[in-house]
Amino acid sequence: MAGRLTVRGVSRDVTFRATVLALPEQYVGEGEFVVRMSDFGIPIPRLLIFVAEDPVRVKVKVVARRA
Repeated sequence: MAGRLTVRGVSRDVTFRATVLALPEQYVGEGEFVVRMSDFGIPIPRLLIFVAEDPVRVKVKVVARRA
């Protein structure tokens, strides 16, 4: 799948693999991709000894009912 992700007013193109399951009453799509917080101008959170990593894994699940 391909699309545009906007976080805090900053947009970036994203492309990722997804699976789509066609059920009798709905479609279910799932996928995941990795983005860097720094690409969106987000500072990396730091809390005492804990430091988050810049790459963040984003998981997507979409459920669409048939019309």
